[in-house]
Amino acid sequence: MVTAAPVRCEQVIFSSQERSVADRFASGGKDFYVSSRFAKELESLPDDAKLEWIHSVGSIYRYVPKKDPNPTASWHIGGRRLLDYSMMLLERPDLQFASDMAKGYGARAAYDRFLVQQNKTFGSQYQSSEILTFAKFLQAEMQALNLGGPAPTIVLGGSFINGKARLASSDLDVSVSDPRLMRNKNAWEEKLNSILKDNYPNAALTLEMHAVPASFYGQINPFVISIDKNQMSLLVFEPAQIANRPTELTPGTYTVHEL
Repeated sequence: MVTAAPVRCEQVIFSSQERSVADRFASGGKDFYVSSRFAKELESLPDDAKLEWIHSVGSIYRYVPKKDPNPTASWHIGGRRLLDYSMMLLERPDLQFASDMAKGYGARAAYDRFLVQQNKTFGSQYQSSEILTFAKFLQAEMQALNLGGPAPTIVLGGSFINGKARLASSDLDVSVSDPRLMRNKNAWEEKLNSILKDNYPNAALTLEMHAVPASFYGQINPFVISIDKNQMSLLVFEPAQIANRPTELTPGTYTVHEL
């Protein structure tokens, strides 16, 4: 394939192929059909050409707005969210994970194989060891708090869990089942960054705390980690389906694997 001369976009040099992806998604979209159409276009290409487009998505991913660029329009969806859904449809990480498990890989090894591929696509620089260090810290914190009432759970989702994060500037999405856990946000953020800085001096992850279920994250990213006092589980989602309202997704089914 002939590589076109690069063009400049916001002081970053992109190839014309990368620029075409950025232009297509930078303004977001009015529905998720934008994502499915893009995925279908690429699925018809030879494998090497499709892989080149996937790497183009990775190159421009962080330059596409994460949030809705038109927040006054209730139907508008941010471009990065659309790209996340496109990648689920294109790469089918759930099928690759199942294939790796069938070949004898354990859940963590299969997860690491996914993260290695994400490293290549998005330029990320971490593996499951960093992610599980965070998960184990949060599990220990939850055990130490010893809250009364129903046993709380913590869910980790989003870009960090799915190998897309930039450790110097990304968010770590954490959902809690007990609102009392929200008061620990600042202390947890400080401690988690301290842990990460042991190997990544420029790390500066921002902790984003929510109260949404695992299926919320599974709409547009395949991997979610669920933590309770006794165990950690990896939830592997199949691609979501576009709901009756094309601005919404219905999460796919998922499998659960102990980590």
